Amino acid sequence: MSGDNTEEATWTSSRANAIKEQLEIESNKMMLPNADGTGQHQDTAKVPVHSDDVKEALPIFEIDRKYVLYNFDNVRLWKYKKKKCIELGTEKLDPKNEAHQNAIEDLLLNTKAYSNVQAADLKLDIAKKGQEDAALITPVGVLWNGNRRCAVLSDFYKNGFKKPNVVTIPAGDTKYNRIKVAVLPADLDLKQLRDLEKRLQQKPHTEEEYGRVNEMGDIHDRIHEHPFDNGSFNDATSDEKKYFEKEFGDTEWKTWNKIIRAKKCIELMDDYLQSRHTEKTPLIGNYQHIEEGIGGVTWFENLVLQLDEVEKYFDANPDRGDKDTMILGFQENAFSAYETGDVEQKRLRQLTSSLQNATGDGDVKDTQPLLDSFIQNSPIIQKAAELQAEPEKIDTLVHQAELAKESAKNFNILGRNMEQHGQDPKLIILGINSELENSINENLIQPNDQELVRLCDIGIKR
Repeated sequence: MSGDNTEEATWTSSRANAIKEQLEIESNKMMLPNADGTGQHQDTAKVPVHSDDVKEALPIFEIDRKYVLYNFDNVRLWKYKKKKCIELGTEKLDPKNEAHQNAIEDLLLNTKAYSNVQAADLKLDIAKKGQEDAALITPVGVLWNGNRRCAVLSDFYKNGFKKPNVVTIPAGDTKYNRIKVAVLPADLDLKQLRDLEKRLQQKPHTEEEYGRVNEMGDIHDRIHEHPFDNGSFNDATSDEKKYFEKEFGDTEWKTWNKIIRAKKCIELMDDYLQSRHTEKTPLIGNYQHIEEGIGGVTWFENLVLQLDEVEKYFDANPDRGDKDTMILGFQENAFSAYETGDVEQKRLRQLTSSLQNATGDGDVKDTQPLLDSFIQNSPIIQKAAELQAEPEKIDTLVHQAELAKESAKNFNILGRNMEQHGQDPKLIILGINSELENSINENLIQPNDQELVRLCDIGIKR
């Protein structure tokens, strides 16, 4: 066992023992009077531990708050944790680090988009009513439901709370240094814990959905940290792909291809934000900059699809350019155009379509001339080989307003050309013929349809 693993095991064991000791203290049990007025029984929380259909009764305790830990695996906080890591100069937040626990607490209290229930409203509610629902913790004290409630209790204890003419809580009130908890079964694995969290929190009037960036970021990190048998996700085994498909089966990213696209999207956004980062405008880890920009996150999702087509095209046509070099060129060209805020998502999709249909055979559907023109008119793609050889030169493309305008203009010209290409009479007739064939095959056209014959005759004569 390595030193890190030994330290982790010791810490986990210590945490588990501390929680166990707290539960064994008789006065920590939350008791209720029996219905018949004689004696007491321990209060319980009805929790859908394994499914919404069956709720299990878990005993409720009130323990010292210092024994619980915030959930660092909280997917909803992914993008905020990423940004906080940049601020703290660390690669990953560590639950064992008190400063990092405080950082998570700060996020829980001050992140506006974390919940449908604003922190101020939650504070007032708890100040007036107290903690009504028990938080759910693992046997080592990690909160899987109730993180924000715990943060509010901590804030009350440290800073107090006052709502004029409503309620006043003095700082240091020991009542808020305690928290009601119910302990989850020890045999729940990470997926079961996350499934439970979703069942409890993604419901109306409680918590909002995790969000696209957070879910994709979680996918990215879990693939990055997974010990693939063959050393890389690119060589994932069938069983490994099925494992991840099961893990993310209740998200939008249900298939291996979609999972990989989510990973690539985070990496593209990271590349863009890092390349445009300055001291005056810090962007590393600031996904909100993209979420609030043109097209939001889906702009970069479309760029992922486009670069996949670039890879396929130059794989099939190596004489037209080196695959890796051209992927870099198309990526940097798109980044530059994005700076202008003047390239709609449909322009990305149109370039993707031109790559898919560039056959070079002169057929009416062939978009090779349009693609060639786009490449020739892009100063950045033309410099792709130079950028590949000397990556530091990529910095010279950043914040160049005229270059960005030129890149955006090229996208828009291709888009208009693709639209005109789609109006080619030959393509329209091919489309009509295809629709007619489908209608005939599906028996949607009646025999001896004279009106249809008349319309076809008009078309032929013209």
